[in-house]
Amino acid sequence: MRASYRQAHPHNRTAVVLRNPADPALSDGQRRIRRVLGAQIPRLVNYGRDARLTVRAVKLFTDGALGSWGASLLAPYADKPDTTGLLRSSPAVLRNLVGKFYEDGFQVNVHMIGDRENKVVLDIFEDILGADGVDVRAWQPRIEHVQIMQESDLKRVGRLGVITSVQPTHATSDMWYAETRLGADVIRGAYAYQTLLRSSADGILPLGSDFPVEGINPLLGFYAAVARLSVRGDSPNGTAGW
Repeated sequence: MRASYRQAHPHNRTAVVLRNPADPALSDGQRRIRRVLGAQIPRLVNYGRDARLTVRAVKLFTDGALGSWGASLLAPYADKPDTTGLLRSSPAVLRNLVGKFYEDGFQVNVHMIGDRENKVVLDIFEDILGADGVDVRAWQPRIEHVQIMQESDLKRVGRLGVITSVQPTHATSDMWYAETRLGADVIRGAYAYQTLLRSSADGILPLGSDFPVEGINPLLGFYAAVARLSVRGDSPNGTAGW
């Protein structure tokens, strides 16, 4: 597997290494990933009798939610200093997994809430995108949620051309406790939608609802994005918005 990857990408400078699942050097987690993936997920474009089925993107989950102290942070939680959140997979496992899906021609979308996990996955994306012949517009790597980032990563994600997809009602749902949970310094890189919009190479910030976690009504998302107020018209800053 290692040889086939390097033949396909002779100038690749990334640290992505794909091995046979029986390789004793693999961790149990890496072995499970290789067994599960294999050739079980075919890439399909305009498939079927009426050409209506397309399977060419995957979504990976890397950390938990802010409300349950599960988002993976670089520093301990301000209101729960005994934890920095959850890493569902180690950086090494994620690196191998993202590299495998890139090699197989899949767009990779990653659920990321905390600033640690956003940094880890941006590092992986940057390694792959730095290889000769890799076209970010053809691959279209995407971060889903982008809730908490270091200020340096808010700039880096735009420079790399990685798609950032956000759900504005997350901000208005979390605004009542987010600063207490994250602290005054970390909150400056959280829910930074204007910064993400300005850093986007195309001046575009995709929005979504995250239904069923949040309400499905798109007007709620538009209102949260523009006003940064609850549906009652208030926020921790009063009617001025959060």
